[in-house]
Amino acid sequence: MAISLDNKKKKHNFVTKYFLLHMKVSILFVFFVVLAPVFSSKASDLMDTLSYNYFSPNGDSINDSYIIENLEKYRDNKFSVFNRWGDLVFYASPYSNNPNDGENKTFIGLCNQPLCVFGKNLPEGAYFYQLEYKFEDKPTYINGKIILKR
Repeated sequence: MAISLDNKKKKHNFVTKYFLLHMKVSILFVFFVVLAPVFSSKASDLMDTLSYNYFSPNGDSINDSYIIENLEKYRDNKFSVFNRWGDLVFYASPYSNNPNDGENKTFIGLCNQPLCVFGKNLPEGAYFYQLEYKFEDKPTYINGKIILKR
């Protein structure tokens, strides 16, 4: 059995791969160099500060409530916290960073939903949140996890 290689087809594949590689590089360049600074200058204030994922509501006045910095810029927001089984254990609309606004507006480790399995005080563990806010009149969602340590 003879194997024949078509040089034109081989050259065509090389040109196609070369072209596609340059297209990918060009798209990445446009995104990271041209578009990313535009988007990040508008939305990074909130997104960069949501990296806090640990708090300890133990009454020592240090990290007793979950704080979302720069949230005051986005007054129309909704904050939901779910346990590891996906049950909603906390909901606030709008969310407030001030614990003096009440347990229904600030997450201080207490459940504010009627069907909480563990009652009012939530046990230590991992919880998941979803923050919804309006950015340029479009709903935007940020999801993450929160570690609660008493």
